[in-house]
Amino acid sequence: RMVQAEAVANNFPTLPGPMIFDGSNPVFNTPNSNAFTVSGNDQAQGPNAGAGCPAANGEPAIGAYNNAAVATLTADANGRPQSYTGPAQYGSPSVANISAQLTTLATVGGLQNLASTVTLVAGNEGNVYGSNPASILRPGTNANPQINVVNGDLTLSGGWTGAGVLLVTGNLTFQGNPSYNGLILVIGKGSVTKNGGGNGVVNGSLLVANLYASNGALLPASSPPGTPSLNWNGGGNVSWNYDSCWSTILNGIQAYRIVAVREMMY
Repeated sequence: RMVQAEAVANNFPTLPGPMIFDGSNPVFNTPNSNAFTVSGNDQAQGPNAGAGCPAANGEPAIGAYNNAAVATLTADANGRPQSYTGPAQYGSPSVANISAQLTTLATVGGLQNLASTVTLVAGNEGNVYGSNPASILRPGTNANPQINVVNGDLTLSGGWTGAGVLLVTGNLTFQGNPSYNGLILVIGKGSVTKNGGGNGVVNGSLLVANLYASNGALLPASSPPGTPSLNWNGGGNVSWNYDSCWSTILNGIQAYRIVAVREMMY
């Protein structure tokens, strides 16, 4: 027999900024440390110190889902506006509506599609874990970035480092001084917690998206995401820096899906 299959690959947008709250009514309990910074000024370094990267293109330090979310996040960041910097057009603190750039990631269904694709690719490499794994075996390096998925909560201990794409469907908790190059996707509960002091650097993008209503029910695929949250407890010299080269890494995730099969010859 000869069988023909048709497959499609998904294209995902570049994440527009170092810290993105993908949903209305965001909760951002800002850190109490002046040393905490979020910069939308594009480093454009990526895994190869800039080689092969697109032209630098700055984004707001804090990306908001809509204008109401801009007002909420600006009020939260106004305590230390100097900690949130970016191109001049985004003001100080650097907060802006990025809904036009989210495209397929502006709905629950689009976010589920992204999470499904990332999980499929991570599964092919044996990098999918259940809730609160004892460790992530291959966290990735600049020379060998990895795609890792945790289906549930994840706590990263102080000193943890990695590179590539990290997807967490539950609550993501940072302890101490995390360092990461690439994308951190918190899609599911849409909840991030940082505990304690410590230094750390994240280069790339963090996207936080909640797929559930306040009663815990999964939202319809066509609806906008729920309330994303980031709660920061303690201080520490932590820097979140936008890097468009790392933020384009989704473009290289090509997980093909079969959409039709037909028998050509018997």
